[in-house]
Amino acid sequence: ILKELPAPGLTIVDHVAWSDDNRRIVYEGLAAGKDWNVYTQKSDGSSSPELVASKGRDAFPVLSPDGQLVAMRDADKGLVLIHLNQHETVGVKDSQPGEHPIRFFDQGRSLLTAEVTGKGTAITAIDLASGRRTPFRQLSTRMVVGSQNMVLTPDLKYYAYASPEYGSDLYVVDNLK
Repeated sequence: ILKELPAPGLTIVDHVAWSDDNRRIVYEGLAAGKDWNVYTQKSDGSSSPELVASKGRDAFPVLSPDGQLVAMRDADKGLVLIHLNQHETVGVKDSQPGEHPIRFFDQGRSLLTAEVTGKGTAITAIDLASGRRTPFRQLSTRMVVGSQNMVLTPDLKYYAYASPEYGSDLYVVDNLK
């Protein structure tokens, strides 16, 4: 069953993520002639988009399992958490400037993040209460930046990610006149 969700005034939608209970989605949306913003709405189509954050391009938002908390990358503040019911924004303790969120886990108490490094892509678990960082995986490839390019099952047993492979050939042509 294909269902179009109402998104009045938005011309492009990108970086979409679902809550674990499948009741809400969060995404970046381009308002006609304006900036990119972050929105959330019910996935059954019963609500219009609700503004979560302004100027949210490349925020890579993700929802907590219950859909009440958004983690995203803020261009000025780094990784932040937005409590949807309270409209409160707080920074993620000990997050790094180049990280973006991938998914919540441990009943929303921890967050997986990704950061492209010189060695590939570092996936790190951050305990949201303490800020304690624990390496989760080190991928040898440089993942395309963005949470939509990596998905994990809620139990964290399986994951998939996109990694660009750019094949190229270099030719030298002799004797051109």
